[in-house]
Amino acid sequence: MLIRDIRAWHGGTPNLSNDMRAIPNAGFLALAVTKRECHQERVDPSGWTGWYAPRHHKVQGSPIVAPGPAPATKANELIKRLAVIAEARSDDELEIGRIAREANSLMNVDAAGAHMVLGGIAAARADAEKTKHHYRIALQLNNSYMTRMNYSVSLALLEEHEESFDVIRSMLQSQPDDVALLDHAIREALESAALSEALQLCDQRDRVAPNRRNRLADEVRAIAATVAAGSFTEGGVREVLRTLANIQRLEGVRTVRIGITHDLEENSFLYLRGVNASAQAVAALNERLAESIVEHPTLLEDPGMKFVVAFGAVEVDGGNS
Repeated sequence: MLIRDIRAWHGGTPNLSNDMRAIPNAGFLALAVTKRECHQERVDPSGWTGWYAPRHHKVQGSPIVAPGPAPATKANELIKRLAVIAEARSDDELEIGRIAREANSLMNVDAAGAHMVLGGIAAARADAEKTKHHYRIALQLNNSYMTRMNYSVSLALLEEHEESFDVIRSMLQSQPDDVALLDHAIREALESAALSEALQLCDQRDRVAPNRRNRLADEVRAIAATVAAGSFTEGGVREVLRTLANIQRLEGVRTVRIGITHDLEENSFLYLRGVNASAQAVAALNERLAESIVEHPTLLEDPGMKFVVAFGAVEVDGGNS
């Protein structure tokens, strides 16, 4: 629960200037309690990280190296505005058009930032070709932490998880103890079915931040153990997830959250990908998914019924249909 008393903001004094003022808030949250055998991970579709910066700071009393605040650039502001639209899961083309015009106006002063923003806009519009075009230029001009991270998350938004993981994997070579990178890498490794790497990343994440567990670590370890036991293969999981992503890209539906349910008795998994579509549309997606799996008989055997994938409908307010 969040309680706000607007009379207390700024001592109750109105802002009569033309400048923005900070509004501090305090939030008090109860710890979430989840069952180990049934886990749901909320995927933030607005993951463009306008606050990531190339410089870092040491957290006092901890070996963790964390991203420092980014310089207050116009490109960062535009990325944050774009993130608000993605978080709302809306198609506000009017605002997106404004952001695009402002990004283009930056070309003479911050071409790298302009192309980064335009790449994010292309990802929001599900245009993979333009996304990669703009980020290719942005990275040539400024191969920074922020640009690379934003590129990886934009690729994930396009359901290009294997390519997204490639970007993060290369970043970890120089920043292996970055918790934000490790968390993103674990999710992209799982979505790419790079399970052995995901397991190593979870172990590395535990060493770096033993008191702050990754939310997907239990699922990664359970799936990896089932693969090691021979119930299905990493390649089988990868192919069925690729099938899922291909259907999403063709139909233009975006992931809102993923849920993984582990049946301990049967040692099987249900991977549910919540998408921004109606229940009727999701039913059609699942029918198409079933047809695609039947067309590839090997998927019926590996992973078969031990790792079942499906789409789920997510309403605009975040509730499941």
